[in-house]
Amino acid sequence: MRQEEPLRRVVPSEEHRYRHERTLGLGLLVGLLITCPTFLVEEFWHGKPLIDQRGIWWVVPAIVMAIGFLAGGAIVGRHCRRRESAYFQGALVGTVTVWIIFIADLIRRHAIGKGLYFGVGELWVVSAIGAIVAGGLGGLIGRRHSGPMAHKFK
Repeated sequence: MRQEEPLRRVVPSEEHRYRHERTLGLGLLVGLLITCPTFLVEEFWHGKPLIDQRGIWWVVPAIVMAIGFLAGGAIVGRHCRRRESAYFQGALVGTVTVWIIFIADLIRRHAIGKGLYFGVGELWVVSAIGAIVAGGLGGLIGRRHSGPMAHKFK
């Protein structure tokens, strides 16, 4: 009978931890650099948000912002080996990014004397869910494949 090796606990090295933190920061920065200017342009387009104007032009900034969440998640997912970890890390970047934008919107609303109405709150909830899902999918897209065919994906 073959004796099985006991399971070893893998402790990440300092270099791995530093690379992970740097990657998280870079993913967050890229997500913010794409989504924040898009959000500002959308909010101040001709004096009021695009979603409050006629037409469906608000879809364009929504797509650009989704690309920002995907890109941020893809950067973070790059160093993950497991799918779950890549999705979670990407979703984390999407969550933090959308919270920063939400806080900035609350500050902006307070500065111009507007409140947060129920309809706007509903849109923020839907946006937050979309950002988390897009970030997670970005993490999966950016994930390095570490199986036997990993050389084909490099």
